[in-house]
Amino acid sequence: MKKSQEQLILEYLRTGKSITPLDALRLFGCMRLSGRIFDLKKKGHRIEEMDTEVNGKRFARYFLASELEETVANHNLTMETVINMKAVNKQIEFAR
Repeated sequence: MKKSQEQLILEYLRTGKSITPLDALRLFGCMRLSGRIFDLKKKGHRIEEMDTEVNGKRFARYFLASELEETVANHNLTMETVINMKAVNKQIEFAR
């Protein structure tokens, strides 16, 4: 049975990675990531959103809240610091 975009996105987030609309399009052919995130939230998944800006372009970046909370607790960091660290790592990956 073929997995839905929603299932694929949730599995991706469960790996501890964040996802942007461009990631969703490239990886899963999803043109409405915000819609899939809305559906996942309605089903009770705790997904956080961070507005990101790169080269003057603004977009949303989504994370599973539990992954963020675990990282914050394990490293004695603030939530914002962890989100920013993940965003920078994603930018570095994208630039490669």
